Parts: sequence; structure tokens; C-alpha cells
Amino acid sequence: INFLPSNEQYWIVIEKQLDDGQGNYYERWDQHFIEKRIPFIIEGTANVKIRGTIIHCNGECVYPIEFDCTDLTGKIIQECGCIDNDPRSDNCKPKEIFEPPTEEPNIKDEEVVPIIYFEEQIDENLNEQKNAIENAIQQEQQGDNNDVVGVNVASNEVFEEETITVPDNKAYIIQPKEEDPKNPPVIRPAERTDDQGKTLPSTKPLVNVEGNRTLEIQGLIIEHFQSQTTSPVLKTDGNAILRLINVTLSSDKRVKDQESQQITSYPSSTDKTTPFLEAHGKLVVLKDVVIEPSNLINSNVILLSGSQGANSHQFLAENSIFKVQNNPGSQSFINIIQFTVVIKGSIFEGQKRNNNKNENIRSSLKKDIMNVVQQDTCEWSTASVNIFDGVGFFESTTFKDLSEGALKVGKGGIVTLKDTVILYNNKPTDSKLGRNIICEGTTSSPAQLLAESSSFSEAGVENKNKWVLADRDTCKITGSLG
Repeated sequence: INFLPSNEQYWIVIEKQLDDGQGNYYERWDQHFIEKRIPFIIEGTANVKIRGTIIHCNGECVYPIEFDCTDLTGKIIQECGCIDNDPRSDNCKPKEIFEPPTEEPNIKDEEVVPIIYFEEQIDENLNEQKNAIENAIQQEQQGDNNDVVGVNVASNEVFEEETITVPDNKAYIIQPKEEDPKNPPVIRPAERTDDQGKTLPSTKPLVNVEGNRTLEIQGLIIEHFQSQTTSPVLKTDGNAILRLINVTLSSDKRVKDQESQQITSYPSSTDKTTPFLEAHGKLVVLKDVVIEPSNLINSNVILLSGSQGANSHQFLAENSIFKVQNNPGSQSFINIIQFTVVIKGSIFEGQKRNNNKNENIRSSLKKDIMNVVQQDTCEWSTASVNIFDGVGFFESTTFKDLSEGALKVGKGGIVTLKDTVILYNNKPTDSKLGRNIICEGTTSSPAQLLAESSSFSEAGVENKNKWVLADRDTCKITGSLG
């Protein structure tokens, strides 16, 4: 029996007359996957049962069936596809991963196309003293009923915004209204002051996306807070989706000169104590993103912390550059908990920290002592990327010059390093002892690592010592590295 081709399918049952070998014929109903499109064509004649209704087909089989998917109760996946928060959760949940995947996990990243565009009103929102535009982006988002809205912002401008949010079940895109790669728009959190003009601590993120909402930011520079804060710069919760495309995340402060109208970057005068990105939502996508080195104190640069299991929270990074500030004793650059992470075509590169004069005096003795310990031991506990109770898949990605180590696979971590991954020169300053990977889980929740020996190479030459610190009782290593 042949059927017309299509992309959607559902179940039917077809009657067959079979010979039992003794001249007797009997009927048997067989279940088949066929295309959802009606009509379909069969070869010959058959009785067809679709959801309990029997029709007789000879050649063309016409059955005007429509599926009402407003109520999913009793509907099979072939009739009504999966949606967010689907009540048929057992059938619609992503496939759980129990061992390092050999193929890239499926991450559903769909392009967002605006239905309508708005442009910010510069003159109405310009703070002439700062030469910055205040709250123009958030104002343009308000009051529109379209599902997908684009907000076009001017290049070579600095935007100071209070928390940017997205209405429920909506998708917004913030992007430059004209291409000017040398002078992209700059967006940063607005500073609050008291009656005396003293800067107050910030308590809300620059961007907060939650619920069934999507925000995409394209072609902008996003600055960290320039004042004390308890909030991340970007935050997601619930089923939210955040996409950053061709974006730079920076700790520096940019000022637009009123005479020349040029934007100049200045080093930040404050250490950062909160992440650039804190994600608890459904999906985060980074494409062509650059994260500049930042002096973070007791904080990750990116924190991915799920609550519904790794198959319910996803992170995708492609063609991105992560400049990791080498700081002895610092937290990991990316901390991954209950997330499925795919990183490809990217680089993690350690950067020497440029301390200010006061900090050099304050910490030089401590760092000298730490460096002595680091140079004399083959054990370490830090890494630039930590994975716990999550899945990591790395392809065509380089880890280099990372003084605090490259990767840590902890409790319940499941990690694949394809043979296109390269790790080299990950060691403390003035030390010959490398720090590539820590693999250590627990007896009840071991760590798993799939990696190839060829990944531990420099200039095409495989290093004899792989600098992998693995606990034989709680870490399982496969691939040629194992």
C-alpha cells in the first residue's frame, strides 16, 4: 500500500484478507503510520479504519477529517503536535539523556520575524547632560497588540534603560535600524540616584524575560551595571526564550562626546558581583556573541540554573568568543546546573587580569602564596566551565590559556567533547602543570565524559600528558581518552 507524501502523520488501521494456507480466508486489521493529508492513495482496494470509522477505498481514499486541537485531552501526538506546557507531558517531554551523546542534542531554535516595527524617539528621551537616551526602548514596546514586534534603535547612541520586559505570549526583537558595525547602539542599566544625587544600588535586571515570552537582541553592545547591584544584567524564568545575535557583553562604560558625537569606552571603576546572564528559563541562544573580560567577584559570568531537569532547559552557543578573566580562586565563567548545553564553533580564551593599583597592593601577597601552591601540586578544584546534573556537548571549540582550568564535570554531569575540540596551555602562570579537565561525581550520581585523546593537542601535536583529574570511583571516561 502506497500513500501520498507529506510532513505530518497519524495512525490508521487497514483491513487485510489473508489465506491461512488451507483455502480459508480471514480478516486482520493492521496499524499503519500514514500521512495526515487527505485524500491519500492506495494501490488496489481496502477497508480503512480511521479513529474507529470504517471507509471503503479503491484507489483514492477520501475522508474529510479535521482535528480540533483546542482541547488536547485524548488526542495523540500525530493528530495534535506538542506545545509548551502540554498536558500530555509524558509523550511530549524531550528525550532524556543518560549517557554522553554521540550526536548533537536537538535544540529547537526558531527565527523570530517581526510583524511590525517601531523606532525609538530620541528627541523626547534624550538626557542632554549624560548625552544618553533614557527608557526609549521600553516605551516603544508598550501598547502594541501584535504577537511579534521589532524595535529599531539608532546606531552610535547610548541607551539607558530601566528593566526591559516582554508582555505575556509575545516576542520582541531589539535591533539597529541601520547597519553600522563600527558604531553599534549601546544599551546599559539606568542608574538611580537619591535627592542628593548619590547613586543608589540597582535591584532589578536590565532585561527580565519570563513566562511564555521571547526576546531577541541583535547587533548591540550590552553593558554591565556601573553601580553596585544585586541583580544580573539579563535574566530569564519560566518558559522564556532569550536570543542574543551579534552582541557584545562588556563591563566597560561608554560615553558619547557631545561635540564630536563619538562614543568612547572607559574601563569600569567597579568590580562586578552579579552575572551578565542568569537563566532559569526554557532556552538561551548566543550566536556571534563576544563576552569581554570582566573582573567578577564571587560570581559567574553566565549562570544556567534549571529546576525541571536538563531536558527542560537548553542553551546554545555558536561562533562566540568568551574572554575569561584569569583570576586565582574565582568562580567558573559558566556554571551549568540542570541544563542541556550545546557549544560549537566557539573559543574560551584566558585573559591576564589588569588590576588597579590599590588591588595590587591588597592582594599581591595572597596571590604569591596561591601561585606557589598551584605550581607545586597536580590537584586543583576550579574550572572555566562547570557542569552539574546537566548535559554538555562541545564541537569545534577551543579552550586555551585558562589558568583556573578548562572544564569540570561534576555530580550527574554528562559531557561530550567531539574530536574537533582542542584544549591547550591551560595552566597557572609560570607553572608547568596543566589544568584541563576535572571529572568527579558521586557514587549515586557519577560524572560521565566522552572525549578523544586528539583533543589534547597544540599545533597539531598531541600532548603526552592530558592533565585530566578523574576520580576512578565516580567518573566514567569513554572514547579514546578512556
